[in-house]
Amino acid sequence: YDRIFFVDARSPKSLRNDLQRAIRSLGGEYGRATFSEALDYLGSHKGWLLIYDNADDPNLGLEEYIPKATHGTIIVTTRNRDLGLLTAVRHWELGPMSTEEGVEALCRAAHVSVPGDLRDDDTAVKLVQRLGGLALALVQAGSYCYRISSTTILYFSFLDYLALLEVEEALLDDPTMSTLDDYGKSVYATLNISYEQLPEVTRQFLHMAAYFHHSDIALLMLTTAVDNDFHWDKMERHKRPPSYQEARHGLSDLLKPPTRATILRLHDIVFSLQSFSLVTPTMSPTSVLLRFHPIVHSWARTQLPVEPNSHFRQMATQVVAGCCNETLYRLHPILVPHIYVMIDRHDVLHPNDRVAFQWLLRDQGDYKLAETLADEQVAHMIGEFGERHNFTAAAIGNLAVVHARQGRWEEAIDGLKHATILSDQLVGADHPTTLSLAENLAQTYEKQGALDEAERWYKELMKRWRDAAGEEDLRTLLLMGSLSRVYGKNGKFQEAESLSLYVIATMSDLLEENDPILLRERSNLGNLYLQNNHHEEAELIHRESIPLFKTTLGETNPVTSAAGGMLAVTLLQQERWEEAEPLLVDTLKNSRRMFGDEHPETMRLMDELATVYLETGRHGEAEELMEDLLKLRTSTAGPHHEDTIIAMHDLASMYRRHEKFDKCVELASKCLIVTERVKGEQADLTLKTLELLGQAYTIMKDWKNANSIYTILLVRQRRKYGPSVTVGDTILYLSKVCFEDNQLADGLNLLTEAMDLAEQLEGCEDPGLPDFYQQLVYMLHQIPGALSKIS
Repeated sequence: YDRIFFVDARSPKSLRNDLQRAIRSLGGEYGRATFSEALDYLGSHKGWLLIYDNADDPNLGLEEYIPKATHGTIIVTTRNRDLGLLTAVRHWELGPMSTEEGVEALCRAAHVSVPGDLRDDDTAVKLVQRLGGLALALVQAGSYCYRISSTTILYFSFLDYLALLEVEEALLDDPTMSTLDDYGKSVYATLNISYEQLPEVTRQFLHMAAYFHHSDIALLMLTTAVDNDFHWDKMERHKRPPSYQEARHGLSDLLKPPTRATILRLHDIVFSLQSFSLVTPTMSPTSVLLRFHPIVHSWARTQLPVEPNSHFRQMATQVVAGCCNETLYRLHPILVPHIYVMIDRHDVLHPNDRVAFQWLLRDQGDYKLAETLADEQVAHMIGEFGERHNFTAAAIGNLAVVHARQGRWEEAIDGLKHATILSDQLVGADHPTTLSLAENLAQTYEKQGALDEAERWYKELMKRWRDAAGEEDLRTLLLMGSLSRVYGKNGKFQEAESLSLYVIATMSDLLEENDPILLRERSNLGNLYLQNNHHEEAELIHRESIPLFKTTLGETNPVTSAAGGMLAVTLLQQERWEEAEPLLVDTLKNSRRMFGDEHPETMRLMDELATVYLETGRHGEAEELMEDLLKLRTSTAGPHHEDTIIAMHDLASMYRRHEKFDKCVELASKCLIVTERVKGEQADLTLKTLELLGQAYTIMKDWKNANSIYTILLVRQRRKYGPSVTVGDTILYLSKVCFEDNQLADGLNLLTEAMDLAEQLEGCEDPGLPDFYQQLVYMLHQIPGALSKIS
């Protein structure tokens, strides 16, 4: 198999999280895969083995998690007999190992030769029988015997192990173990025996690790914890309880010994766990990853009473929360399954940890859970501090930012305005909380397209920071960069270019060449050049930026994806459709994964990709994409929003090109009703829709309706444009319809009017005038006797 995925299927949540994590571990375009995309991957690729382990829950509904594919292999381990019905002929009912199989497994784990005749090793047979022929228990027993024998001068035999097992006999009948079946009791007994031989530091690590996810425990998380001295809270909203400092001291004792480097301490711990077959280490591009068997992982949490377990849970939580720092972007995808576990197992997260988890999940595109955590934070702040407190204002601002990430602009702006005003009233305009909220508000105005408001806020913020910290302070420079970006969008190119070049030059003296902050400012300059049709400069900057973003931030980072999208737009503006298409496809895929189909950025990319399909003659693909886009626009913005109306008009035009005239007329008629109501009878989009309807009726030879539509269009165009080429074109269309409908007098009158208009327009600079003259001459020669009658 090319790929083997091991999934903990004890519950629907663990199954979904594990499968998503497994596919994300492939990296690249799959680094942010959702659960449904993980199933899609299995459905579209070959050469994989998927293992659903411990699928015992009768309410699991495993059928839902079977990929729709005719290839690949799935192994399900379960004690639920009903799952055998999934396949009538390809399931095996496996009991405990036979005596022969058990002795072989035991001996291999103990690194001793397998006896040719079982009668030659009666103690091995007894041990297999005592452990019920259970594979995990036998491997634990064999590993223990090998480990003890290799570290002492005495050989530790299976008979010795049997004696130890008798000591553990009480465990098997302990009332606290009543929830365990015979399988669990036997395995727990062997694990308890191994536990007694572990060094104290390894035991401590094992208990802490039990509060991570059982897979992908990255050693980089732990070394990062040491580098940050086990303390990362950027803004201490809440005072920590004494257990917080106790956990910090515990982490220091565990990972920061005075006489040994942290990485060597970790290697000692991993070697000790591995020698007893308690952990499996693997390598990733960024770190060594540890994986525990789910039963071993669960057992480690039961070894201590409640109080110590709370201590180790706090230690694990601090490690993960501390790694939510924005500079540790490569580590963030690995943190997500650990956060899911911690949210699931914590009755109440400390508010500071909740903020850290909410920030990372928002960054990783899990907006649903991020919004839930942000909502909880707001409620907690109101409950503890009241509605009029700057901590409450900050929590409301965090929730608003989650709304903004989902394109819910009105909710976001209302929340940020309220939070900013509240913070200003409580702690002043120059307080960090107020400044941060004001900057988020400016960014949201910018993304919504309210550029004058965004410019006003950025100018005010830049002035405050410059007065407080100086011209070359990084925060001041970042605000200058934001202001430059808004200048560009507002048509102030010279001011924008001058400010952007200053920011980049100053930042280059402060930051390393591949620093993400500097890369973003260069990318913003590329966008500025693009907005002003300086295509060569824009393309050069974006092509240089993309590989640097990939190296620095990773291929699936939203900023990297956006850089690819901007290069695609640069190529689109130059009508280089074939070059733009693969970039747009990748960017759209990433946007769907990170933001979902209903996000404005996703819908914008769908629109651009549909344009590429149209321009390259792939009308079927364009039509399908435009139909999906119209449904999304309607469901998110409503049927009367301008974006929905434009999508409706564009799809109707697509139907006309595709010669689906009935669909075109039906949709264009709906579009006309909405545009007249929302934008008015003389709005450009209303007139374009009338023209589209007229063209469709003409091609269908429905002269009566064509005449009616063109007549209405002509009246409105005369009122709006006066004598113009646009009016002249419509006169010619209408005259053609009249002649086709045998209304010769009306047609001749219209041609006469067109000739008079041609004389009026002589010398005007409308670029469409030559075509109008040409069409007029053609019509005069096509209509029998038209020239003589008009003369």
